[in-house]
Amino acid sequence: MDNVLDFSEEHSLAALLQPDTVAPVEYYKIYRRKAGLVPEKKLMLAVLQDAMGCYRAYLISSNPQREKRGQEAEQWFNEKDSEWIFSFENICETLGINPQYVRQGLLFWKRKRRGRCVAGVKARLRLSKRAMRKEHDAQR
Repeated sequence: MDNVLDFSEEHSLAALLQPDTVAPVEYYKIYRRKAGLVPEKKLMLAVLQDAMGCYRAYLISSNPQREKRGQEAEQWFNEKDSEWIFSFENICETLGINPQYVRQGLLFWKRKRRGRCVAGVKARLRLSKRAMRKEHDAQR
């Protein structure tokens, strides 16, 4: 009788080997996507936003520390094939963002910003030349 299972043991063993039946509604309720971002994604989004802020600030800054941080951010955006979990491309992949699209947007913004700076310098030069002429004419 040592090798013979009684009915209750056989029934409980059979119950262990049966698959759980879950209604589709219950399955989706358990495994549906959480509302909002998980904390890791929130952190990655914050890193991306900070890098964009540094990048944009350095383009209009004369502060050496801001310039250095902005240049580091620009290098981070342009780095490819990094294994680091917080690399630009890994963050974009995790958040479902096309990294090349972001790079093109930043480059467009940089060109536009630099164009404004150059146009502003030229405008100031024109104004200063006019002011110098007026001053020169007034001295005569």
